[in-house]
Amino acid sequence: MKLAALCCTFRRPHTLGQLIESFLRQDYPAERRELVILDDAGQYEHQSGPGWRLVSIPARFRSLGEKRNACAALASPDAEGFLVADDDDIYLPHWFSTQAEALRRADWSRPGLVLLEAGEGLREAETEGLYHGGWAFRREVFDRVRGYGPHNNGEDQELAARLQAAGATCCDPCSFAEPFYLYRYDNRSYHVSYLDDAGYRALGEGSVSRGTVQPGWFRDYARLPIRRRFAFAPHAGHGTEPRRIELIGPVEAPGTDGPTNGMFALQKELRRRIAGGLDWLSIRSLPASRDAIPWFWNWADRKYAGWWDGQGLPFLQGPNLLFLNSRTPRIDAEECALLDAAHCRAMFCHSEWYRDLIAQHRGPANRSEIVLWPYPIDPWPGEPLPDEYDLLIYAKNGDHPQLLEHLAELYPRHVQIHYGRYRREELFEAARRSRACAYLADDDHGPLALQEILLAGCPTVGVRTGAPFVEHGVTGLLVPRLPPGAACFEGDEDVAALDTFVDAIERVQAFDRHAVRAAAAGRFETRGIV
Repeated sequence: MKLAALCCTFRRPHTLGQLIESFLRQDYPAERRELVILDDAGQYEHQSGPGWRLVSIPARFRSLGEKRNACAALASPDAEGFLVADDDDIYLPHWFSTQAEALRRADWSRPGLVLLEAGEGLREAETEGLYHGGWAFRREVFDRVRGYGPHNNGEDQELAARLQAAGATCCDPCSFAEPFYLYRYDNRSYHVSYLDDAGYRALGEGSVSRGTVQPGWFRDYARLPIRRRFAFAPHAGHGTEPRRIELIGPVEAPGTDGPTNGMFALQKELRRRIAGGLDWLSIRSLPASRDAIPWFWNWADRKYAGWWDGQGLPFLQGPNLLFLNSRTPRIDAEECALLDAAHCRAMFCHSEWYRDLIAQHRGPANRSEIVLWPYPIDPWPGEPLPDEYDLLIYAKNGDHPQLLEHLAELYPRHVQIHYGRYRREELFEAARRSRACAYLADDDHGPLALQEILLAGCPTVGVRTGAPFVEHGVTGLLVPRLPPGAACFEGDEDVAALDTFVDAIERVQAFDRHAVRAAAAGRFETRGIV
């Protein structure tokens, strides 16, 4: 079976070469595979290499779904299967051969496991039907359902629904082979899955420099150790020690995202306490011991935690098991099981609004205590420095692009930090040199970035559900809602909301930044948290 991997790329020359290297390392016969790359930023010369070719045009597609269909149309006529290839991720050498077997068995392939970076190695995690970059389709069934719809986000799930409605058979390649798809949260770039239509359009604005593609990996991903999930069904070990607490899921090194850094900082302090004689707590990987009380704190262990409760065994949960989307609580069966768990003994969460959301949506059988426990920060940013910026604009997931644009025009002396596209040191430096921060997020239950901004002495304006650590009148100001930009007003309420937001920024610019840092330090001091 000849297979074509289809890659839609946009302004990512620094990662595209790593995808090409992934293709070149495949163990599938070279004459039966190809990689088709479509760029609509006009960033490259048309070029090709062994089995791969890059087509670059200077005209942006209206939607990502239409771009994916155009890329499929560029595949060789004799290609019988299409593999999705993301330009910022890594694929191990058995990618093509595994997908070939999956497409021999079924119409499309949807892996149940994905690989994520974890310290100096990798770890398996369940996909929960997501991670579209690992999917593949027989060309016949792809054509039968007419490919992707004209969407910029969610085009994968919409296609999956049409495949299922058409009666297409599906295979999980991880049922017979090791996972091959390494999804990288830290790509030093954007994540399309976090962008709405406005964010997608904004991504295409501005000039673009010519790029070059250099195939290669920065390290040999195929040789990295992998921490496995349970292979067939949740199971428990049988310890002999007295009952104790087991924190499930060691984090051996800081990562490139907030939750990993927070988990590492918390475990670092807990390990120090354990070394000092705390004998009722241990940190370990699955399986949990039946005579211990496991503490599940990572979303990847949701299914295991639900199974544990189903066995009638006590456990602790949080802070990273709930919610997959706080706008739609009880989103799936696993989330419902955790909220309704009768044998849960405590639920940890970061902030008051997160606590209130849990209390509102959990079932009557779950009467466990809800414990507020923000992550410690390690390391801390330094003291405030002489200001260079009137405003730090922190934008998460492409939210509120019109407001961002309005603030950028209103405050020429500003700096922008975008979630997932910065190094931690850049945030520290920007926050230490800014008079105030506009925190553009409205669905963030425990943002480490906000903790770091406040610890740098930067007073912040935001909303309770996005900037929950702001102490109103002390470390910043909370407003009722994030307004649209002036270009998107729909009525007087929008005008008033923007006036309130800008007024709050001007008020916090007068705050004593050293006092803001001192107040945040009192709240987030490690020994006070752990």
